[in-house]
Amino acid sequence: QDRAVVTGMLLTDEMRFSPNGKWIAFHAAQKATPEVYVIPFTPGRTSTDRIQITTAGGIQPRWSHDGTELFYLDLTGQLMAVPIPGGDAGKPGVAQALFRTGLNPSSAMDQIAVSADGKGFLLRRPVESDDNEAPVQVVLNWRGLLKR
Repeated sequence: QDRAVVTGMLLTDEMRFSPNGKWIAFHAAQKATPEVYVIPFTPGRTSTDRIQITTAGGIQPRWSHDGTELFYLDLTGQLMAVPIPGGDAGKPGVAQALFRTGLNPSSAMDQIAVSADGKGFLLRRPVESDDNEAPVQVVLNWRGLLKR
C-alpha cells in the first residue's frame, strides 16, 4: 500500500484507501513539490481523474476512521486536517492547521498515524540522546498545549 508507483510522469506514494473504500488518497510530485490528491476507486477511472487536496505541498495523507477528515503533513511539518463532508472526497473542505509536529517531513518513512477515534496522533520523531536507546514519548492532552 505504501509503494511508489509511476503513472505517466507522476510519481505517486503513500496510497491509502478511504474507510468506505470509495477513494484513494496519495501524494504525488509532478514537479518539485509533492501535493496530496484523491481519486475515486472506480473501475475504468484513471489518475487523470485526481482531485488536488493541497495547494502548498503535502505528504503522508491519512484518513480519519469515519472518512470525514483527511490528515496530512504540510512541508513545514504542520499536521493539517481537511474536512471531507459526508465522506465524499470529491468535495473537500478547506485545510486547517492542527499543530506543529516538529517533524522534518519525509516520504522515506511513515511519520504519522491517526488513532481509531481520530482524536489522537502518533508521531515518529527523532529523539536526540547520547544513549543507544531512544525513549518513547507520549503526549497526552495535546489540544491543551495549543492554548499556550
